[in-house]
Amino acid sequence: MAQSFDPLHKPLQTLAPRLEELSNDQTEWLNQLSAENTSLDSLSQELGAIEAIISKVPEYLNKIALLERDMIMIQNKSSSLKQRAQTLKTLRQSQLSKEADLKAVAASEAPVSEQVDYSEEVDY
Repeated sequence: MAQSFDPLHKPLQTLAPRLEELSNDQTEWLNQLSAENTSLDSLSQELGAIEAIISKVPEYLNKIALLERDMIMIQNKSSSLKQRAQTLKTLRQSQLSKEADLKAVAASEAPVSEQVDYSEEVDY
């Protein structure tokens, strides 16, 4: 039996390893693309979470502004109350001083026999 001569047999034998190498490269690239796609999906989810947080920033800034306003109002009221307390303390001291002065004047103007010592209580 005579062997038939195929002119493409030799080039096909030399191309087969290269075709297998290209197929392996293509499989590797597809795997890399799949991994990158998974990574992109994960990043997309993270980006969605970040966008949700960012969308709430104006609301939080508004709440902070309201809290700052309330804090200033409280500080102002506290300051006002401190001033009122100081005024009342001063008025009370003035009143006590005037009462003491009046007692002293009354005691000095009354005859000695009518002067009463209020420091001691007497049982009747």
